Amino acid sequence: MKLLTIIYYSALRNLKDRRMLLIMLIMPIILIAILGMALDSMFAPRQIEKSSVAYLNADIGPSSNQLTSYLASEQVRTFINVTPVTCFEAGQAALDSGSAEAFIYVPPDFSQNLMRTEGARIHLHTSLQTPLIKGFLSNYVDAQNSALVVTTMGAPLGFTYHDYFDEAAISLEGKAPRAIDYYSIQTLLQVMLMGGWYGISSVKDDGDMNTHVRLHTAPISPWTHLLGKVLANVVVLCLQSSVVVIFSKYVYGANWSGNALLIVSTLLVFSILTISIGFLMGGLFKESNKAFGALWCLMLFFSIIAGALGNTDMGKLARLSPNYYAKTALFGTIYGGSPDAIHSSILVLSLVTLTVFTAALALGRRITA
Repeated sequence: MKLLTIIYYSALRNLKDRRMLLIMLIMPIILIAILGMALDSMFAPRQIEKSSVAYLNADIGPSSNQLTSYLASEQVRTFINVTPVTCFEAGQAALDSGSAEAFIYVPPDFSQNLMRTEGARIHLHTSLQTPLIKGFLSNYVDAQNSALVVTTMGAPLGFTYHDYFDEAAISLEGKAPRAIDYYSIQTLLQVMLMGGWYGISSVKDDGDMNTHVRLHTAPISPWTHLLGKVLANVVVLCLQSSVVVIFSKYVYGANWSGNALLIVSTLLVFSILTISIGFLMGGLFKESNKAFGALWCLMLFFSIIAGALGNTDMGKLARLSPNYYAKTALFGTIYGGSPDAIHSSILVLSLVTLTVFTAALALGRRITA
């Protein structure tokens, strides 16, 4: 009962803080709307640019002409610019200089080996990931292999080009985040970090009101007092986060679908981490302003390297931010990401939270001792 009493009155006090309510509720709602509308074009689907390919047909037989016709077809030319070269060295030079993304080379014995039903090879040289080019080339190879199978049944060897392309409209709704979806998550995580102020405030208020002194004569352990403060702050932060999620979902139409349990679990763990960071800052700095300044710097650093200023890839640096693991888990849950990536992100976030939470309790216990 003592623990519940501490949680109740501490949470009630936080909810009466109008300044924090403004920061934790009004600010994210406004920022999500501004960023979601202003940066919407950055998340719009872009047309695939044509790939440039150097092509050398050194084959002296007729079979490779079918590949030449295939690469010159309208469907292929819609996506690939094929530039013939006169020698192997020219194709390799185009690849090395970057003027071509890939170099397709048909060796002189291609038709001869194909007529003998031996292994006929088409060489694709590339220094980049070119799935589109590989896909077109694989289509041709599959068609040739099918033609060879037909010859085993007595039909003459041949290859007839058919239209293997089907055009269909693809809807990206719910499959890729829009700006409003992206910043609903990023802004929420960013503002949740500011919720660490509740932890700072708990430490400083106890010191200002000499709570530490009274605890020694009160029939309650310091551990119960600290745990009650932490849980109260976590409850308040979770409630405020829920309001932002619900508002962005039903007013702005942000996508918060997916496994609700994973989403709630991620936000809960992140809330505990945020409050624990606040308790650490409050214990490490004597003045509230310095503690809040340190929290502000951490918030900016963690948010920026995790992509809060745009959907940018900071590489390994992003893994220093707890926001990175939280957003990976949330985006993966909402947009059908890899279960392994989702679970590993939640696991890492939980381990970091446990470490910081333990350190915060230990520091708080030392202060009250």
